[in-house]
Amino acid sequence: MSKIKDYLMEEHQKMREHLSRLSALTSKRDWETRELEFARLKDVLLPHFQGEEVVFFHDAVSSDLHHRILHLKEQHSLIRKLISILSEESKQAERWGAQMRVCTDRIINHLYTEEPLYSSIETSLDQSILPDIFEKIRAEELRYHKEMQQMRTIPY
Repeated sequence: MSKIKDYLMEEHQKMREHLSRLSALTSKRDWETRELEFARLKDVLLPHFQGEEVVFFHDAVSSDLHHRILHLKEQHSLIRKLISILSEESKQAERWGAQMRVCTDRIINHLYTEEPLYSSIETSLDQSILPDIFEKIRAEELRYHKEMQQMRTIPY
């Protein structure tokens, strides 16, 4: 496996671990732990999506992959909307757990759809630029984290 695929698959594993921990938090009394674990999930998931979209998917322009990549991007968009709804909802609300299960289903489905395409995407790219793409993905994720950190520290 390539460095890019290994890295993205590691992130997918982290997402699965966070989702597993969240699914075990079924009681409303677990709301503080839900909040913490949900924040950890978002800290992996959202920058990962950003890095894939801005760098990895963008550069994979072969026509046979175009529609599949559009599908992945639409999945990203839907999951972001679900994450946004969950972010606004009280973690103490009974409905939060049900909403999180729906979101988990979408994320897991997405991971299973996306992972087999990594090799095809890499193959479609100029192999000489793969190291640069890896660094760009990491840089995009870091940029995303910095933006989120700045938003958290802005007084309203």
